[in-house]
Amino acid sequence: GNPKLWQRIFKKERVIKELIEAVPIIDAVQSIVKDHDDNTTEKITIVDLASGKGFLSMFLSEMLPPTKVEKMILIDKAWPLCNTPKP
Repeated sequence: GNPKLWQRIFKKERVIKELIEAVPIIDAVQSIVKDHDDNTTEKITIVDLASGKGFLSMFLSEMLPPTKVEKMILIDKAWPLCNTPKP
């Protein structure tokens, strides 16, 4: 891993800033997931566009019930495409 990157990502002030910015989205996603039909076996897939370092998805993954959420897909222009050959 990259220790400097991990130190930068998990600075207390940074995490608090990201959480404050994510609160309205977390509330909306929690409402959608809560209202998802319990009688279906189909789970929700969440797509996090412009995910940056993935704080929102990290928060959601800890808060949402795995019985209703199948997976979260993070997409950001700074990330290389998975399984794409390098030019």
